[in-house]
Amino acid sequence: MKQLWWILPMMALLACRVGQAAEATAVQRLEAANVAYQSGAYAQAAEQYETLLKEGYRSLALHYNLGNACYRLGKPGLAILHYERARLYGPRDADVRHNLQVVRSQLPDDIEVLPPFFLRTWWNGLSLALSANAWSLLSIVLIWLSAGGLATWLLGHTRRLKQWGFGGGIVLFMLSLFTFALSYNRNQLEINNKRAVIMQSEVTLHSAPDTISTVVRQLHEGTTVELLDQINQWYKVTLANGEEGWLPANTLERI
Repeated sequence: MKQLWWILPMMALLACRVGQAAEATAVQRLEAANVAYQSGAYAQAAEQYETLLKEGYRSLALHYNLGNACYRLGKPGLAILHYERARLYGPRDADVRHNLQVVRSQLPDDIEVLPPFFLRTWWNGLSLALSANAWSLLSIVLIWLSAGGLATWLLGHTRRLKQWGFGGGIVLFMLSLFTFALSYNRNQLEINNKRAVIMQSEVTLHSAPDTISTVVRQLHEGTTVELLDQINQWYKVTLANGEEGWLPANTLERI
């Protein structure tokens, strides 16, 4: 048992070192792909970026640079897809937002964007300020602090100290629930994103999940939609202007 207490920390330290080494190697390979991009070898750079993605590496810089390479290669759908994924890591990054706006301005579909509900925009923006792990860690810290406040309420020697302990403990506990909710929402935005990008050059939006139903309109590569429902190989989607319809699942790529 005594040996086990020594082995476990050593294993954790070794795993940390291995993770750091893998991160450093991925960053070096990312820089090598950037050199290829800067030299005009966009296809080569895109291939190197995609290899990193397949190996599980993710970062704002990787998705942003891959979006740039796809744009240079004339692939607006992939460019928008990776710019949108880059926004998950840096929602306020000015370069990502600018390039995304540039590509969208060149799309053939003129879809008026309805203003989103301000509370939803605020909540998602706040969730994206930190990673899901960071919000979770903050929530745990606040729970421990709230426990300390309640302990002060139970064990305090003066009435004033007990009042401060009780009030502080309750406030900190409520804040821990708030940050936990932000962590959950951040996680959902990453792994259960309900937005998708059209990948085909042209696709028909139908009123029902079949090819013989009424045609709502034609859509083109790069258009972003929100997924509402799925039946077999069809997705019910809504456009930025509120229009709804059905698209084949193989024409879309989730953000």
